[in-house]
Amino acid sequence: MGMPRYVSTVFLLVFSSFALRGQPHYFKHFQVDQGLSHNSVTCIIQDRLGFIWVGTKGGLDRFDGHEFEDIALDPGTAGANHITSLYEDRHGKIWIGTISGLFRFDPRSGRCERVPQSPALRVADIREDTANQVWFIAGGRLYKYNGETSRITALNVQASAIEIDSEGGVWIGGRQGAVKNVNAETNRTTPIEQPRHQSINRGLITCMTAVNQFLLVGTTKGLWRLDRRTAQWKTLLTKNSQGADVFVRDIEAIKNEGKYYIATESGLFVYDYGKDRFESVEKVIGDPYSLNDNAVYTVCVDNRNGVWLGTFFGGVNFYSRENGSFEKYSPLPANASISGNAVREICGDDEGNVWIGTEDAGITKFNPKTGFFEHLVFGDPRTGISYPNIHGLLVDGGRLYAGPFVHGLEVMDLASGKVVERYADIRTRDSLFASNFVMSIYKTTSGRILVGTTGAGLHWYDSVSKTLTQVQEIPQKSYVYAVFEDHAGTIWTGSLSSGVFYFNPKTGEHGNVNFSLDSADRRFYTIQGIHEDRNRTLWFTSEGGGLIRLDSSRTGFRRYTKAEGLPTEYTYRMLEDRSGRLWISSLKGLICFNPETEDINVYTQANGLITDQFNYSSAYKTADGKMYFGTVKGMVAFIPENLVKNTQPPPLYITGLQVGDTKIRPKDSLAILGTSALVTDSVTLDYKHSSFEIAFAALDFAAPSAIRYRYRMEGFEDKWTYLSSNRKAYYTGLPAGTYRFVVTAESNVGYWKTEPKSLVVTVLPPLWKSWPAYVCYALAVLLLVASTVYYYHRNVKRRNARRLKLRELEMEKEAYRSKIEFFTNIAHEIRTPLTLIKGPVEWAYDKAEDAGAVKRNLTLVKSYTDRLVALTTQLLDFRKAEINQFSLNFAHTDIGMTTANLIADFTPEAEKRDIVLRAFGQKMPLMAAVDREAFVKIVSNLLSNAIKYADQYVSVEWEEDAIAQQFSVIVANDGEIIPEKYREKIFEPFFRIPSRKEVQGTGIGLSLARSLADLHDGTLDVIVDETALNIFVLTLPTNQQGVFRLNPQTNEVGNERDVAHN
Repeated sequence: MGMPRYVSTVFLLVFSSFALRGQPHYFKHFQVDQGLSHNSVTCIIQDRLGFIWVGTKGGLDRFDGHEFEDIALDPGTAGANHITSLYEDRHGKIWIGTISGLFRFDPRSGRCERVPQSPALRVADIREDTANQVWFIAGGRLYKYNGETSRITALNVQASAIEIDSEGGVWIGGRQGAVKNVNAETNRTTPIEQPRHQSINRGLITCMTAVNQFLLVGTTKGLWRLDRRTAQWKTLLTKNSQGADVFVRDIEAIKNEGKYYIATESGLFVYDYGKDRFESVEKVIGDPYSLNDNAVYTVCVDNRNGVWLGTFFGGVNFYSRENGSFEKYSPLPANASISGNAVREICGDDEGNVWIGTEDAGITKFNPKTGFFEHLVFGDPRTGISYPNIHGLLVDGGRLYAGPFVHGLEVMDLASGKVVERYADIRTRDSLFASNFVMSIYKTTSGRILVGTTGAGLHWYDSVSKTLTQVQEIPQKSYVYAVFEDHAGTIWTGSLSSGVFYFNPKTGEHGNVNFSLDSADRRFYTIQGIHEDRNRTLWFTSEGGGLIRLDSSRTGFRRYTKAEGLPTEYTYRMLEDRSGRLWISSLKGLICFNPETEDINVYTQANGLITDQFNYSSAYKTADGKMYFGTVKGMVAFIPENLVKNTQPPPLYITGLQVGDTKIRPKDSLAILGTSALVTDSVTLDYKHSSFEIAFAALDFAAPSAIRYRYRMEGFEDKWTYLSSNRKAYYTGLPAGTYRFVVTAESNVGYWKTEPKSLVVTVLPPLWKSWPAYVCYALAVLLLVASTVYYYHRNVKRRNARRLKLRELEMEKEAYRSKIEFFTNIAHEIRTPLTLIKGPVEWAYDKAEDAGAVKRNLTLVKSYTDRLVALTTQLLDFRKAEINQFSLNFAHTDIGMTTANLIADFTPEAEKRDIVLRAFGQKMPLMAAVDREAFVKIVSNLLSNAIKYADQYVSVEWEEDAIAQQFSVIVANDGEIIPEKYREKIFEPFFRIPSRKEVQGTGIGLSLARSLADLHDGTLDVIVDETALNIFVLTLPTNQQGVFRLNPQTNEVGNERDVAHN
């Protein structure tokens, strides 16, 4: 808001003119910065799917409105990226001419290949006739490709352009404007003879277009029309505005309109065939919406009548009639435009002129009929508007009222161009408040003028007395941002923070409406605009409060905010169109609001606006319904009823699939897509690729960035995801399964809505989650269950068998105990009489020394009596050991001496059986703590068994292991080897080896010996070594707890040993 850099010293009106040359064309530009391969564009086509193909000197691009996808041809061929021509055949394949030959691209498979047998020459033009034959020019010669045989025929004909008419006729053009007809069957050519009076050099033919019986022929020297029947030529265009030859590059028809776009080196020409009239479109320096390069090489009109221009330096220029509905006015270097960017005020005069007040460059008068702009020079304090920042503007008759920033009110006489009145401070004589900042100027229906200020309220201006009178019904210190008079003559003013104030000059009624929701609501909104619609409903725009509707009672109100669909809650001014819709400027676009349906549509820069940010207090509607709105970058104008609306939905495609950083292409290494994503209905992903993104695009090129998408993955999510800028769906770790991805698109201003596009997505489970795996798991579970049941029943059987076995063992044990009890009782019964017998026998034996025969018999009786006594004693000892009643008395004993004495006792028995009995023992005394009686019983049983079962030899050995603190007595014999299966069983009570049952014995000796060894914490085992001897090893600890010394024994060893016979 500072002073401008220049100050005019003389007031004058500067007139700048710009002659409109027809309907303005506003172009959008696509260059390398937007993803184009090269800024030199040679050819453009649209395929049947709706994509735009752009051939450049640096490669081939396919455009979906958002991204340029580079289509690689043949990296190994030099010049393959320099595209010269493009054509789509009836099968949807793209024929690509380059400076190094002809290629063909299949969009379905995504494959590009060189056309077999085609020459490696520059391909200038490509066409297809009705007989499925493709004609092309390579190296200046004509070639024909037969689609049935895939063979190429070279015709010996020079040519520079081809055209196929509606009847299938083939026409070629060459040098000096020569046109020939080619017979597609015979390949013969027939030249079109020129009348002598028309025989001129029209230059090299560059392009041709068939129009009924005519050919529009573009050459290096202009544009002509040739009547194919009469061979008559008509000159249409030869010179540009500078008088130079018009070099025609391309011709494209506007469907169903009889108009043609002519691409030339002198810009773009629009030819109205019916009116035989041209309109020129050229580059305007500094205009961001004009053609950016006059060297236009190619033109394409898409299926929505959008115009695509390929230029030599400026890339692609795109014009949409939908976006072109908004006229754009912004400052241009040539002054053929408005003066400033920030348009603050717009008003009209009685002559149809539009006056524009800016915040950065003063005031401009615009004549919509002529297109002329007049700029009021400012800065002269004597004659001109004093400051360029305008807040408040009104034209009334021949006077202009303006509110320059902090310069009060200034009144200019338009006839003289001088400021005739200046009011630096807006105040009245009796007012203590003054302001030099005028915010609004308004003319009532009665012709009176109101001036709103910041901080000094509202004032009446009297042009006769040239005075300002404050309106008392409005607070004296209020800020007046907007003034409006309703149908009843009530004046409404918008304030800074107190809602709106109103008063009626006729009735004196006045008051205030505050738009707080309740007493606790301390939010306040600056009221920027006021409007009464055809139904006499009052509407208010505000900063922060959105759109506010005041009901007819003037007490209730409703706010419309972002929750109801507004793009922002900062709204500025509004206008009503002929159908009752409200057009509202805002911080984020132009809002179209339907009060009846409450539908909201938002127009943005993508729809053709200069910017999304509009400015305060700048809206004006002319008598013919044309609306003007000010923005921070200029001004836009439009007639709502004339907005071009293409209600036909564009095609919607899934354009790509990406896994990680890899974009999936048909038949690539990942083998996900068999065909292009554009024509794929389903896709199968490995579980490793369950994180991916899906790209989609609706091919509406007028406002692609404003298209609203929604999508969801059915089977994975129920709610829709809405997108307003992005056009990709992202999924991370999608679980295994089959889903249906669905996407729809719609216009941001409600023109169209597409049908849903779907893609079936199958994510395969990992091997361990696949159906075969689950079958294996099920089989494994069944096997486990079966095994569990089997082993359970087997274990039950085993438990039952063990219980039965235990029961049997208990029964056997009980029988065994019964047997022992029986034998014990028997032994007691036998021992008592034997003892009674033994006494007298011994007495008689001692007294019968002289009676020989008696003594012999008594000796025999004594021997058997001793044997029976020893047997019964051993049986009783076995019983004690079995029931753990055998009490041991440990005493230090000379093991060697005791063992030697026992050997001496058994020596007679061994000699009697011719058994050699040998003893081996250490010389040092071997002392150990043992129960002497039990030790004697163990060794006696071992010696007795060894002598009974030996053949020739028995050995006894004793030794001490001092480290282990134990000693061993080893008894070996050379008798029959004890079988391995019996080497433990022989220690069981009453067990006898079957083969030795003829040897006398009881079967309890070894069992008693092991039991006594166990009571010593020792062991008794039998082994057979390599000497083939039966070896019994007795191992006992050297020391025991509770050792004491026994009283001296009086009995002989022989009397103490009790031997059971196994």
